[in-house]
Amino acid sequence: MPSWWGLSEAEYKNKKLLIRKIRPDTQNTDVDPTAIVQLLWREEALEALKKRDLHKGIVSKPREVLWNRLVECLQIDELRSEVRERIKARQYWRSV
Repeated sequence: MPSWWGLSEAEYKNKKLLIRKIRPDTQNTDVDPTAIVQLLWREEALEALKKRDLHKGIVSKPREVLWNRLVECLQIDELRSEVRERIKARQYWRSV
């Protein structure tokens, strides 16, 4: 397990669930922006680029090119926020 993950132990005792914290969680200080941006669908990445006028010359390129442009041009906090908002805005994407 990554060192920043918290660790808890759960057990039933006397018909009650007890949760004991073994290790506290911490902030991941080594976030990979490429891993974050890959959560975006191609159209979402393109919309994010268009919003910032960064789409010129790559509109018809594969999603990997779009992702790379986002990673190159956005700070990690802006990238996190963009991905979070795009995922939250998704509708009707689950399979039946």
